[in-house]
Amino acid sequence: MQDGIGSRNASNFRKAAAREKILIISPQAPEFDKQAGWARLHRMVEILARHYEVFFLAENFHELYSRWRKDKYTRSLTEAGAKLFLHDYDLRQILRNHRFKLAILEFFDTVERNLRVIREVQPFLNVVYDAVDVGFLREQTWADLAGTQEARTRALQTKEAELAVCRSVEAVFTVTPLDRDVLLNEESELSIEVIPTIHTVECQHDGEMRPDKSTLLFVGGFKHLPNVDAVKYFCSEILPLVVRKRPALKVLIAGASPPEDVAALASKNVKILGHVPDLKHLLRSSDISIAPLRFGAGMKGKIGEALAYGLPVVTTSIGVQGLALRNGEDIFIADSPQEFAQCIDTLLSDAELRERLRQNGIAFIKRTCIPAVVEDKLIRFIEERTGELRSKRQCNLEKERLDLNFDVFQRHQLAADLINRTRADDQEFTILDIGGHGILQQFLIQDFVVTVDNERYRLIEDFVFGNGMRLPFKGKAFDYAVSFDVLEHIPSERREAFLNEMERVSRDGIILAAPFEAPLISEAENFVNEFYKGLHGNENPWLIEHIANRLPSLEQARSRLEALGFHVSVLPNGYLPRWVTMMGLTVFLERFPAGTDILKRLNRLYNSSCYAADNREPCYRRIVVATRQDLSLNPSDIYAEFEPQSAEDFTRVFEALAQLKMLDSLEKTSAELSAVRQELRDVALVKGLARFPLRVYRKLKREIFRR
Repeated sequence: MQDGIGSRNASNFRKAAAREKILIISPQAPEFDKQAGWARLHRMVEILARHYEVFFLAENFHELYSRWRKDKYTRSLTEAGAKLFLHDYDLRQILRNHRFKLAILEFFDTVERNLRVIREVQPFLNVVYDAVDVGFLREQTWADLAGTQEARTRALQTKEAELAVCRSVEAVFTVTPLDRDVLLNEESELSIEVIPTIHTVECQHDGEMRPDKSTLLFVGGFKHLPNVDAVKYFCSEILPLVVRKRPALKVLIAGASPPEDVAALASKNVKILGHVPDLKHLLRSSDISIAPLRFGAGMKGKIGEALAYGLPVVTTSIGVQGLALRNGEDIFIADSPQEFAQCIDTLLSDAELRERLRQNGIAFIKRTCIPAVVEDKLIRFIEERTGELRSKRQCNLEKERLDLNFDVFQRHQLAADLINRTRADDQEFTILDIGGHGILQQFLIQDFVVTVDNERYRLIEDFVFGNGMRLPFKGKAFDYAVSFDVLEHIPSERREAFLNEMERVSRDGIILAAPFEAPLISEAENFVNEFYKGLHGNENPWLIEHIANRLPSLEQARSRLEALGFHVSVLPNGYLPRWVTMMGLTVFLERFPAGTDILKRLNRLYNSSCYAADNREPCYRRIVVATRQDLSLNPSDIYAEFEPQSAEDFTRVFEALAQLKMLDSLEKTSAELSAVRQELRDVALVKGLARFPLRVYRKLKREIFRR
């Protein structure tokens, strides 16, 4: 296989993939001459742009950004063929306008910031987290070195966050097999592909020996803390041992943004070069590359780059993490200052040994890291593992549904259960969701769901702007027309027209969910509205609209649908005592920053454990199922019957919410008491200071009279 971008195997996919789109989101445009990770990303963009239409979204401006996009970093992306979006883009709009084959997100915090929007707008888009290095592994190695509780705590926090991201996406890219194995040891179900740093072999003078100039080279950006530690460690503990034998030795340290304590290391033996845009001259003129890393993770770009130039490398066990490099044959590995210094001296003294390492290092790069090898792996992953990723996405969707608000989950889940009951084998339906938010598609993965709404800028996939009373579709265009909690927001005089339109566009049936008029429902809504008002100072905007329009009549809706020729069944949904409790907890917890996480866990608990038991009377809403064929549905057809709870249970729910209001009052009172306590402490402190001179005077008086 020839060195260079493009291989015969990868090229086989080009024609089929020519129109498909890849989304890449990164904190910034890759500054490819400053860090190995950025160089890898830049070359990945070059590879992908040869096969797909690449959209590159940079969350922030990079350091040398030019508004006219004439700096080398933005220019190189556009020259590679990528569509570049910098900083002020609208991710929702981009996702709304373009259907992507795959999304690749750099760094786990980038996933945390963007995944929710991706899931909302394109719920079936496969997302890859590009780890670059495993952050918690890097921090664990630092914690082992530093030995502080603070470092260990930080590593554990990073581990929890990073693994959560890994679980939330369909696949992970790592740069070494070790990083892959570390993640799989924590989460065995992860789908991981190793995409190493990418290097071209620049050393073409086979057999040529370098003159012994005794020049060592360190390369690394100093915004990366392992590089700062490595240089300080080398200069303080290793270099003195080397210069005893070789006082003329030169150490060149190249890397952007050296901090003051690194710049202060400059001496007659050490030269701090700062950022060097083109390292070719240094790599070709130096004798040994050093990488004295004591903590870190991932593939070290400085090592791969040196090997690609035929430059022998001395590093540590951390430096060769995950690389199948043989000590003494491909590279020298030393973990103590004495061993490291000895390896340097041995290499400088033995030209034949340097040549062997040079040849073996180049061979390693050709086997693993040249663009053609990486391109073949990357394109094969995208094209040949689509089915695997799709299955993983469906599994993730099932988990994500459980995180939905309980009220949203319960009505969508019951509707999906009803539709699935009418499905023959692998039958696929076309479904119109009127006034929805695009959520139904997550429950009906195999079906084609179109959402219509009168909010023109609702940025979700398969969205059509329209009015429920005049739908912009031909008659019988869909198998089912569904609407969830919309009817009560429509003025009463227009509800019949709404039902007529649902009938016109549906072939098989209608599913209509709404709270219908009943004293108990009105009492529950008024209570929740008053509770909301007591906490926020204003009425709930949704519930107040229910009051203004009046809740719809179930009998009128049933009669109209029967007049249109449907067989109608009515099912309960949302057991009212629990609905009131959950609504109260939602309103209460949304007020606190920490409450968001508690509420998420509460919704997951309800959706996974309580939902099936809540399709019973007394209920908050009813699901009206109107079908062309008589299904004669009743609750026991869907779920097992449950023992009805007594009126006392319902009363206890209202008492529980009253206690919540009392807790809120106590919280406010507690805050006031804390302020008063602080004032009292301040007063006591002032009084204490005021008494201090008096105590001194009395002590002096006693001393005087003793004399």
